[in-house]
Amino acid sequence: VIKPSEKHVFVKVINKKKISQNHT
Repeated sequence: VIKPSEKHVFVKVINKKKISQNHT
């Protein structure tokens, strides 16, 4: 079971990866 807080962190990580790819 994924807690809301864990999901929030997961989403942040995904967004960070997307930003990193766009920045490159």
